[in-house]
Amino acid sequence: MFIRTLKYMMVGRTTVANGKTVKVNAVEGKELVAKGYAVEVDKLDKEDVDANAEKLSKAELAKIAKAEKAAKAKADEEAEERAIAAEEAKAQADKATKE
Repeated sequence: MFIRTLKYMMVGRTTVANGKTVKVNAVEGKELVAKGYAVEVDKLDKEDVDANAEKLSKAELAKIAKAEKAAKAKADEEAEERAIAAEEAKAQADKATKE
């Protein structure tokens, strides 16, 4: 759920200025709207998306890097398996043509 703050407040572990749009979980968002601290909006503003992208913590950056490294390792492993399978298929085809 996306909300636009009506007051300067803490959302999660982030300080949010008046009038900024942030993503929160549904329960927290509904509570803030009910108390009059925020209003629900459909999506993030472009400037808020840019600002949130710059505020990635070191832990989040490390998590992203780790996921990218794991994906690359898996892709390399699959490529190696395909190469081995292609070599085996070629060897069997060569053996079949010699017979």
